Amino acid sequence: MFHIRAKELREKLGLTQQQLSEKLKISASTVGMYEQGRREPDLNTLIKISDELHTSINTLLGIEERFHTKSIHIDQIILELIDFIQNQDYVFFKDKKLNENEISNMLSILKSLLK
Repeated sequence: MFHIRAKELREKLGLTQQQLSEKLKISASTVGMYEQGRREPDLNTLIKISDELHTSINTLLGIEERFHTKSIHIDQIILELIDFIQNQDYVFFKDKKLNENEISNMLSILKSLLK
């Protein structure tokens, strides 16, 4: 993910690999290897790249996108669980049959997780 984002952001800023390499005080071939995914920067260089490309390290690494995708997936699972519970004649939790009030509380908790 890093190599794709780094190149996209560099190009969006109108920088060449050579210009970015000069700002980072590394060789243009190193920047090229980063963008080809053949090499990964160390932490200090990653920080410098994020500064020069005016973005966060999370964005460079695609972390925000992964969390967003996982969040959508978790929300879908919660919705399916709510639907499942609502369509059951009875519900067991830890080997105990739940009464209507307990089921209602459980559904309320699950729904609150979606907010």
